[in-house]
Amino acid sequence: MRTTGTTTLTPKAWLHESPEDEERRRQQAFQKARRLSTTRRNTDIRERVTAAMVRIDRHGAQGVLILGGYILTAAHCVKWRRTRGMAMGEHHFERIKTQDGRKLITSVNAVEPVADIAALGVVDNQISLEEADAFNLFASDIQGIPIARKAPRVGEFVPIQVLAHTKGWIVGVATRSGFPGASPGGTVCVQTDEPIRSGTSGGPVVDFDGRLIGVVSWSNESDKSGNHLGAIPLAYFALPRWLTDHIRLNRQQRTD
Repeated sequence: MRTTGTTTLTPKAWLHESPEDEERRRQQAFQKARRLSTTRRNTDIRERVTAAMVRIDRHGAQGVLILGGYILTAAHCVKWRRTRGMAMGEHHFERIKTQDGRKLITSVNAVEPVADIAALGVVDNQISLEEADAFNLFASDIQGIPIARKAPRVGEFVPIQVLAHTKGWIVGVATRSGFPGASPGGTVCVQTDEPIRSGTSGGPVVDFDGRLIGVVSWSNESDKSGNHLGAIPLAYFALPRWLTDHIRLNRQQRTD
């Protein structure tokens, strides 16, 4: 059984839901997102996410520091060698600038081109001890954002918020298509009440508990109701298992 807002639906009921009822649930989720966006708790969440956001020099895109000491961004925002499947372990570097003005060099640790997500991390200290120390200091000074480990249920509208490159916030909903009960894939659809402009690619998409759902991948023209459509990779499900395990291990070590 699935609960969204005040509406509880079984998978069978969801399959037979009318378009009008689905639109009503979507609008309720939008209203919830707008209401939650004005709370004091959310002000604190936004301050933490803003502090963790970085700019990626090469494409003028964004990224976000997560708990575990990695920076997540969109795959199309970084340079990497196109090989079969997941790219990893090669020496590609990206320059970033943090919100407090630090200029750092990061290593491209993993790229998933289909879901459009990439992970940047510390440079090997055998390549540059100075750059490695600078990145580790940043990762210890700034509180990383936790990754959401649960995917939206099929047909569920989850209130979300997007940090734009202008440092303004855009609210919306995320939803996952498919058959009820199916395992989550690498991406979900997003609908926002304002357009996501160029320059926001790779930026954080978080829920109202301060967890990272994913990063901005692409956006499209508005639909008939005036909402703006797009897609984001589900960070926890799009990243390779070895990396999520490493993120979890790093997180534990940093909090011990």
